[in-house]
Amino acid sequence: MLHIAEKDQFVPPEAQKQIKDALASNPQVTIHSYPGMDHAFARVGGQHYDKSAADAANKRTEDFFKKHLG
Repeated sequence: MLHIAEKDQFVPPEAQKQIKDALASNPQVTIHSYPGMDHAFARVGGQHYDKSAADAANKRTEDFFKKHLG
């Protein structure tokens, strides 16, 4: 699972596209993109924290762990 902040100041759109294209055919990889989000959007207290996007990412991660780790 990969969470991508689409406005990540450290990973430009071209790099994000390369990552997505390289992993698109791998059935074991799930990519979630977060439009308008910057780096570390899920870090509580961080400069770019966004509760709504963080909650979505955390829920997706929790569900993934439950499914794959029991």
